[in-house]
Parts: sequence; structure tokens; C-alpha cells
Amino acid sequence: MLPTEGRQVTFIGRVGAELDVEAGRKAARLAAVNALSVARQHLGSLDKVTRIVRLGVSIATSGDVCAMATPGGRPSLEAGHV
Repeated sequence: MLPTEGRQVTFIGRVGAELDVEAGRKAARLAAVNALSVARQHLGSLDKVTRIVRLGVSIATSGDVCAMATPGGRPSLEAGHV
């Protein structure tokens, strides 16, 4: 799922190059919301969702940005050398 609003791509580029870390977070959130929207359209309601088996996320980076887990278990994008 892409980070789009309507039919417009909202974020274009790689985190660490064309996008900063905060823009990467916003793009990932928007893509997740779009995925939920598609599921809701297909199912009629998200109330029918009982579990999510797998959710994968890919984020393009310039190579000097790495993802690190936070204490809450949620991923956090951190700028730094790998």
C-alpha cells in the first residue's frame, strides 16, 4: 500500500535522502491507514476483523538510516550509520 491521499502520492523519496525521519513516519502511517481503508471497503466494516496474521512494512532509505525497536515494541526510524 502506498502513502497516497486520493489519487495523489503524498510522499516521494527515500528516508535519509529526499525525506526526513518524521516524513518517513508519516508516510508509513498513511500507508497503514490506506491498507485499513481497503480492508474496510472489502469487508464492509472493520468490526469483522478478528486478527491480523502478518503485517509487513518496507521503507526505502538512503542507507544511513536504520529501524530500531522501541521499548513499547513499535519500530522507530533512527538516523545513523549502519
